[in-house]
Amino acid sequence: MAALYRRCGDSGGAMLVTSRDESFGMAAAEALMCGCPLITNDLPVFREVFPNSDMIKRVDIWQPEQFEQAAKALLAVPDQEACRHMYEHLSSTYGPAAFMAALNAALEA
Repeated sequence: MAALYRRCGDSGGAMLVTSRDESFGMAAAEALMCGCPLITNDLPVFREVFPNSDMIKRVDIWQPEQFEQAAKALLAVPDQEACRHMYEHLSSTYGPAAFMAALNAALEA
């Protein structure tokens, strides 16, 4: 999937997340870490998990004009600095090292 997400981001595409409810958004996180922008419903979990970024357009996707504006805003290939920042944020917050640190802290408590 990583290759597909990279190809999508490199070609000016975006992942469309149509969920009305999410527990975490693992596929969305994977796409972002590969440089693929998101158009997603404005869900609380995405506001909590993902930082503010030009790579993410949070809209009511059931409102065609909002979806259209988000799609037009993401036509350009994402800025490499924004991609690097997103990757670093997600990997440091939710990656293996962060998981192990949280697990060790829980075991020591």
